[in-house]
Amino acid sequence: PSNKQSFYNYYMIHSNYISEMDYRNDSSIIISSKQELDEYTRKYDNKYYENDKKVDGKLKTTLSKYDEEFFKTKSLALVYVELSSGSIRVTLKEPSISGNTIKINYDIDYPEIGTCDMNGYVIVVEIDKNITEIN
Repeated sequence: PSNKQSFYNYYMIHSNYISEMDYRNDSSIIISSKQELDEYTRKYDNKYYENDKKVDGKLKTTLSKYDEEFFKTKSLALVYVELSSGSIRVTLKEPSISGNTIKINYDIDYPEIGTCDMNGYVIVVEIDKNITEIN
C-alpha cells in the first residue's frame, strides 16, 4: 500500500520537557485504544496552573479528540523528542512506511547559542492498525 493508505495525519505537540518519561517503554509508542491514550496522557501531560486552578496541558487537550470510534480502525504513533534547550527547533517531515513499520522523520536545528531550559515535543501520526512498529 502507498504511504497515504497507511497514515492519515501527522503533527507535533509542544509538550515541554516531560521529566517522568519512561524512555524504555514510552518515548516511541503505538497507542491502539482510548484507554491506552488516557493512560499515556495521565502519565505525561504537563498540567499547569491558571487562576490558582490546575488545568490540563497541551497533550491532553490536543489528544482528547481521539475517541473510541477513531481507535476502531486506526492507531496513534507517538514519539517524544527531548531537547536540552528551548532554542532548539524541530522540523517534522513526512513519515515513511515499510511493511508494518513507520519511520518518523524530523530534523533538529541547533542554534549557535542556546538557552538552559529543557524542552520537548510529542510527534503524533495517525496510522492504520496494521502498523505495529516505530523506527
